[in-house]
Amino acid sequence: MRRGLILGLASLLALSGLAAGTSARSLAFQPPQTVVGIAIASDTPSGQWYYPSDPAIATSEVYHWLREATPVYVRMPGSQLGLHAYLGPARLAFSDGRGLNFMVFPAFYLAPPASDPGLVVVRYPYPDVVAYAEDHNIVYLHAPALYAWLRRDAWKRQFQPWEYTPAQQRAVGVVLGSQRGKFLVGLFPSAPGSQVCRIPHGGPVSSAALEGTCATYARVFGPATVVTFTETWSNGASQHSWSFTVSKGGMILRSVQSGDIAPQYWR
Repeated sequence: MRRGLILGLASLLALSGLAAGTSARSLAFQPPQTVVGIAIASDTPSGQWYYPSDPAIATSEVYHWLREATPVYVRMPGSQLGLHAYLGPARLAFSDGRGLNFMVFPAFYLAPPASDPGLVVVRYPYPDVVAYAEDHNIVYLHAPALYAWLRRDAWKRQFQPWEYTPAQQRAVGVVLGSQRGKFLVGLFPSAPGSQVCRIPHGGPVSSAALEGTCATYARVFGPATVVTFTETWSNGASQHSWSFTVSKGGMILRSVQSGDIAPQYWR
């Protein structure tokens, strides 16, 4: 995910433990019309971010879970968050395509155990309930599948760290700097990761672009690196990929396309 969006979502991390006294009665829940730019903020002190290996599948699942979720009344104890923003479960972050950033996480609070006030313990008082945070507003939702996916770290099977080696970065640069890859410049991240994007399209339609997610991947296979650019739209219902095999010496050996017809090719 591009750094600018991560910084915008990171501000929600500071609020994610400040749910004391908040209930679903104080905020109406409107399911998002669009889910784009999905990422996971891990619960480690390093604050590692992860992005989906298959944006279409992850986006479709999250969109479905949020559309099926229902507000519930809860009463959370005061949370002793302090400076421990990484404590607690992993947090799901995404945008609705209009520039609003959201964060979703299993309902929890932090408290010192009676035996040792110097410690901080993470408590989950409401199984199957997640907190849905936007800006300073938090509403609680009954969403069993989403709760389990986050609480049990099932998301780790679908996400990978937002990191890359110099060799992978060079391969991405080779493709974006080539004649065959220049049309991808600006739409996709210039380093492995994902970002919210507006996908241009053809055809007899009135809107100028589609809200979606554009992701850049680079995977090493022997002496070569395969660089893949995947755009996802319609809440994960559709996606298209361009893949380029780059040699160790920096030559593009092969390129293929897969998935649905890219909006750029619509007529």
